[in-house]
Amino acid sequence: MVKENTYIKDASVRWKGEYAVDGGGFFVEIDNKTYKAENEEIIGEEFKTDRPVPALIEFKLLNKKIEYFCDDMPYKNKIEGIKILSITINT
Repeated sequence: MVKENTYIKDASVRWKGEYAVDGGGFFVEIDNKTYKAENEEIIGEEFKTDRPVPALIEFKLLNKKIEYFCDDMPYKNKIEGIKILSITINT
């Protein structure tokens, strides 16, 4: 579904740990492509598990890459970015 560059799709949310302890935060997989949300603080605590969590997500593509550190890497990683408008667990 598309409305003014806004998409609503099924997704899989993966938690890679807290940034403060060399984790990578959240990653969102949509249509077999992995994204990083520029506003990942919108993703609730219920998604912080050791397994992927199915979700229904409303988002906008940013058409830019998001920089992040993960796994004690000495350099920034870059990945396609999204802005999450809403997210719920999809049961």
